[in-house]
Amino acid sequence: MPTPEPKPTTPPLSPEAQAALTYLAEQEKIPTDQLVVTSEEFRDFPLLGRRFVLVTILHDQADAPQSYRVLVDPTSKAVEPDFDGVLLAEQAATQDKYGKFDLPLYDKLQASEENEAIPIVIWAAETGEEDAVKAAEHEVAELYPEAAKALAERGVAWSVDDEALRLEIKRKFAELLAARSAKRTEPIVAWLEEKGYSVEKVEGSPIVAATLRKQDILALAELTFVAQIQLGGGQAAPSSNISVPTSRVPAVWSRGMSGSGVRLAIVEADKINNTARNCLNVIATLDNTLPDSLHKSAVSAIASCNDATKRGVAYNAQILDAGYSASGTMVTAATALNWAVTQNLADVTNQSERFTGQQLDTNLYYLDMFYDYLVKAYDFTAVIAAGNKDPDPTKGTINVGTPAKGWNVITVGNSEDQNTASWADDKINESAIGSSYENPSSGVEKPEVAAPGTNIDTVAGQLTGTSLSAPHVAGLAALLMQRKNVLKDYPSAVKAIIMASAVENTEGDKRLSGKDGAGAIDAALADWIAQTEGGAGTCSSPCWWNIPIDDNNLPEPNQNQPSNYLYRTFNATRGERIRVVISWLSSAAADGTLDQLRTELNLHVRRP
Repeated sequence: MPTPEPKPTTPPLSPEAQAALTYLAEQEKIPTDQLVVTSEEFRDFPLLGRRFVLVTILHDQADAPQSYRVLVDPTSKAVEPDFDGVLLAEQAATQDKYGKFDLPLYDKLQASEENEAIPIVIWAAETGEEDAVKAAEHEVAELYPEAAKALAERGVAWSVDDEALRLEIKRKFAELLAARSAKRTEPIVAWLEEKGYSVEKVEGSPIVAATLRKQDILALAELTFVAQIQLGGGQAAPSSNISVPTSRVPAVWSRGMSGSGVRLAIVEADKINNTARNCLNVIATLDNTLPDSLHKSAVSAIASCNDATKRGVAYNAQILDAGYSASGTMVTAATALNWAVTQNLADVTNQSERFTGQQLDTNLYYLDMFYDYLVKAYDFTAVIAAGNKDPDPTKGTINVGTPAKGWNVITVGNSEDQNTASWADDKINESAIGSSYENPSSGVEKPEVAAPGTNIDTVAGQLTGTSLSAPHVAGLAALLMQRKNVLKDYPSAVKAIIMASAVENTEGDKRLSGKDGAGAIDAALADWIAQTEGGAGTCSSPCWWNIPIDDNNLPEPNQNQPSNYLYRTFNATRGERIRVVISWLSSAAADGTLDQLRTELNLHVRRP
């Protein structure tokens, strides 16, 4: 008889995981065979001068599974059980050292002469107990009974079935929030203009920009109506006949989806040229005086060109050309983004640019945080190219670029389709000018997914880079929004659906990995998932759930569930591989002082 193959052995625990497991078993009086180490990662606390391994452990109880997080010193193997306490201590130390300055600006100030002019971005302080976004939501809920109902049931005031009413409510919300923001920035503008500075505003937002002398920046930080000051500047740089079939988009077209009724904004320097416009439905252009951009035209064509042979992904979407001067900065890019979102109510945005210079490091910059704030406030889906690594380090590095570092955006890497529609030969692009993948200092995993971006042929020409990958995903988001209109208001659900369906492994790693994220997109599978919004019952086919929560509305134990877990069920066949994804937004403050995941959610998948 043939010798049976030996079963694979379980890899031994790391010393840090073993220390955490032993500590938890003793402290909580839990048998070690009921404890499972689910993850390990390094966590640095630079202001405290400490580095730990964060070990997450699951107490595997059928009725109420419980997760624990324990810090272990990698040198001494000593256990620090109070993770939240260490986190708060680091935040306090950060506040004590940097005050109202972000890290890049603080470092810049240390090396600057007293009269050196430095570009900055200023966030206005909140003026009331309730943050501006929530206050505007409550105001619009008082004006529209439908908004009050939607806010209570769906968590989004304009998430109503009637599209015309949806746009009306969202536009009124934008007006209310803009008025609050303008009032907050008034004293900052007055102070700057009194000193003779030229002020750049992002209308309707709580920020202004200017270039100030170092001594005046220090004085500005003392003002009570200033919440946060960040380093400005930065220069934007660019970060389909085979690529679209590779992503299985034609299968979605055959089901009647084309992006119809979805507003898709192309946020990028300059404007779309006439060659691309001839196959696009451009409904608004921010600045018609800007020069044409071949790069932007190719990006737009991938997202939405209605050409017979080089068709874009969402070929019936409504395009917003959100352009700005190529000599502009992060602030001018933010102005274009703000125009698309707050004035033209974009459902999905695409930005295929990264900012060069200091923004090539791993820190979060103003535009990263501004994206997070806008997504949290306006509930749209933002797609951004990860950026391209480059032999010239001044043009690109392995670090994911700004503005793709934010928590609330979908960052896209570049996969190569080898000029075939088959998946068999696809791979992540690791060429000399390949796809950036190094995570930001915040720890957020980037990119989320990959899409074709090498030698992409469009009506505007052939180009390579993550710039061309991102519009595949933006177009896919538009297809999903046509499939299920409510997804226009659920960016977390859109991200989860796209990640759950990104089953093409282009890197070779079986887990969620560093270079292609969850994998390369599969439009047909994403559309299948989007068709079914799950409820309290059991899903018998791929589905998705949207569960509105915030800091004041977290799951709590009740008579139907013994713990603070939310339970959702689905059917699966023995041997079937299942992917489940959970996604939620960061708590991006309206004054720029906070952009982090304040809420820790754990996902457990169990069989009955």
